[in-house]
Amino acid sequence: MAQAQQGRILTTELVEGLGLDQAKLAVAAKLSGRSALSLGFDIMRVARGPQKLLPMEYLGYGLWRKEMTPERRAQYVSLHTNKAVNERLVSPDADRMASLMVDKHMTALVLGGMGLPVPHSKAIFSPDIGYGALHRLTTAEALADYITRPENLPLFGKPVAGSRSLGAISILSAAGGDVTLGDGREVSARALAGEVAQAFPRGWILQDLIRSDPVLQKVTGPALAALRFVTIWGAQGPEPFYALWRLPAKGAMTDGVVSGTNIMAELDPLTGVVRKARYGDYVTGHAASHALIHPEEPLIGVQIPHWARVNEVVIEGHRAFPGHGLLGWDVAVTAAGPVVTEINSNPLHTLFQRGVDEGFKTPERMARVDQVASLLRARMARFAGRA
Repeated sequence: MAQAQQGRILTTELVEGLGLDQAKLAVAAKLSGRSALSLGFDIMRVARGPQKLLPMEYLGYGLWRKEMTPERRAQYVSLHTNKAVNERLVSPDADRMASLMVDKHMTALVLGGMGLPVPHSKAIFSPDIGYGALHRLTTAEALADYITRPENLPLFGKPVAGSRSLGAISILSAAGGDVTLGDGREVSARALAGEVAQAFPRGWILQDLIRSDPVLQKVTGPALAALRFVTIWGAQGPEPFYALWRLPAKGAMTDGVVSGTNIMAELDPLTGVVRKARYGDYVTGHAASHALIHPEEPLIGVQIPHWARVNEVVIEGHRAFPGHGLLGWDVAVTAAGPVVTEINSNPLHTLFQRGVDEGFKTPERMARVDQVASLLRARMARFAGRA
């Protein structure tokens, strides 16, 4: 094994700035035919308005484009206002399960108990919290020892409570006290374990490494490319709302933007066929018709395998959480079928906006949200014996 690389190993916070990116502003000014000063004033207006859009969001969604009418612009949610939309669709009472969903291991126990497919957990780094029969590593030294044992590899490690792929890595092999990560880096196991212990004292779970169905790997490469499937609880029960597919950046070991510029693809939620896709944002990115890893592979029209089963799993899973009118599901599609890796009670519709090139709050979509909110109130009243 080559000499282990030095420097920070885990990414534990997003590197994108929340402020005004002058380089992107200059590109937007050139593309829009407006001055940077004019765009700057426009950015300040929307930042102070009810949407509270950050400069990076204004630029990234392309709200500076000529075709963006005031009506279209008003339909965008921001990182600040996203939760307000979702909170309307969550019960304030005992059926609120958001805290459980934050804990990925506890979520897997619930779904696994229902017979739904979840990742196999091998061990957990947790100095303070017990997890029953699951092998518990209480020190950084024990974690370093575990991840260097060949019989435990390959594996995927991630925080028990986390999001957006922060702190998540794959470990492929080990030799001489070093480990090889999914992005090709060779790092010290002790250094990695030390970073985990410092950044994630709440817990860091180690699972079997999941691979996408070979049909999908032709497009995405070896790193897992997960679905984000959002369901809503309608008049007849849970149903599909929208579906996205995250395609990893070149050389990445996760599909999130934390690992590099990725592709966000919109899927037909009923068929699982790719409708459109976007590489990066609307300043430096472009529409994507072909794959990143294998550019000869078309992307538009790709059919996600096992789609009927994907629908069955997320719909059945949602029925376990009647206090939530809307849920986001992260689903890996393997050769054996779908595996639910995470549930989100506050899914980021900002991902949808990037992949679809429209704001989440269209009249049609918000009419469905209003209906779901009304049904949720009625359901909770019935459960409480108030109906």
